[in-house]
Amino acid sequence: MSSQMTNAQVANKSVEIEAGDYTLRASTSKVTFDGFLKLYNETAEEDEAPKEKIPDLEKDDKLTCRKVLPKQHFTQPPPRYSEATLVKALEEYGIGRPSTYASIITKIQTRGYVEKLEKALAPTLLGRTVCKQLVAQFTDVMDYKFTAGMETKLDLIAEKKAVWNKVLEDFYGPFIEVVNTAMQNGERVKIESNIKCPNCGKPMLVRTSRQGNQFLGCSGYPECKTVMSINALTENLQSSEPTEQEKCEEKCEKCGADMVFKQGPYGKYLECTNETCKFRKPYRRSTGVTCPKCGKGTIVERKSKRGTVFFGCDKYPDCDYVLWNEPTGETCPDCGALLVKKTLKKGTTIECSNRSCGYKKEVVETQEDTQE
Repeated sequence: MSSQMTNAQVANKSVEIEAGDYTLRASTSKVTFDGFLKLYNETAEEDEAPKEKIPDLEKDDKLTCRKVLPKQHFTQPPPRYSEATLVKALEEYGIGRPSTYASIITKIQTRGYVEKLEKALAPTLLGRTVCKQLVAQFTDVMDYKFTAGMETKLDLIAEKKAVWNKVLEDFYGPFIEVVNTAMQNGERVKIESNIKCPNCGKPMLVRTSRQGNQFLGCSGYPECKTVMSINALTENLQSSEPTEQEKCEEKCEKCGADMVFKQGPYGKYLECTNETCKFRKPYRRSTGVTCPKCGKGTIVERKSKRGTVFFGCDKYPDCDYVLWNEPTGETCPDCGALLVKKTLKKGTTIECSNRSCGYKKEVVETQEDTQE
């Protein structure tokens, strides 16, 4: 909606003050008409602190120096692109068109080239590596002018001022030569992370499975076959020395020995410390609620094959009790079934897990919850 609104009007004021051998400059701006900023204003949250206004001054006015505040400022790097500033940069370089901006931003995030940190788009380790290799091997294609020039040629084809066969021929000939050179001379790229292997201490590499899923594998493979979830890159797991194995309170179901936490390509799992047993099972967050069906198991968080989170008894397959929402541990005052917590846009509610019951109550937020 904001793209259809009138432009904002901003009044800029700049003042130069002569102070002996020095010239001091001060500037400020004031929005005289909100326009589209009424709905879309990225800097509104960042500029919460009120700025001091410059008083109305006339030329040759005499000013009095009240105080000198010595401060040292260092040159800051340019800020990272946000989705809005990236679209603005694409427009300035003539890359893409309005119909493709959304797909460009979506694609670089879904492929893992960038990740959204607050409002900024930060490059990932994979994105930096891919960009570095493409710039080194395909210098001309990765140039801003190439993409902008190709957009112009496509417009000429649409206007029937250029022949599409000729345009493709001029591009494909030199391009396929560069591709063949890269295929022959290019080396296998190893994407090295800053995480050390918890078993041997060697750097962990970003690898891709046959199914296309990314994970971290030890660079000492095949001597060391340690693997970790790719999520470890965003977690604080880096250590200069191999980390100690984290023990858990749960005992092995097969031999009764202690179990330890380990990281695999699909996340955290439990492994028996007994060398002759080595029993493994996936780690599932416990809700602490006893299964109402079998009375022996505990309701834990699980994931379906499609990645959907649900809650079920840890005694599966002996007990097949499941819930789609997290149980609170309380029972319904009407039918006695477990109450579950549902979080929606309108807020959080507590409902009965029995669909035929219909019991529901609103969650009352305490002062402690609000502070958290």
